[in-house]
Amino acid sequence: MIGTTEELITSVGLRADPRLPAGRLSLAQQQLLECARALSHGCGTIFFDEPTSPLTARDAEPLFELVWQMRDQGLTLGFISHRLDEIESVSDRITVLRDGRVVARGARHLHQGKPGHRDDRPQSDHHPPLRAHR
Repeated sequence: MIGTTEELITSVGLRADPRLPAGRLSLAQQQLLECARALSHGCGTIFFDEPTSPLTARDAEPLFELVWQMRDQGLTLGFISHRLDEIESVSDRITVLRDGRVVARGARHLHQGKPGHRDDRPQSDHHPPLRAHR
């Protein structure tokens, strides 16, 4: 069982002893562990609610790597954040809510790399604007 657990946590980028109690992991490591847990149950949809708010930019990098990996594997991801650069880096569709109501919707091309950076895949230079809703 330890071998299987170790393979799973390594697959999400977590480098930790699988026998270590979760409470002894850093916040960034705990988030990767939660992703491993969801994947172990065969979840096809995962929601991230402000996952980077308690993290430094450096600590958030492994989480973004995992998000991009899961996105590329076809998982459905919901990413809630106040940081627009993060949303743009991981999203292909964006919905903006204010006070529980949809105020804008739009499509973005997939990005890869650090927030705000594109990879070398060909992409259109045209991004449809967000459409305001009333």
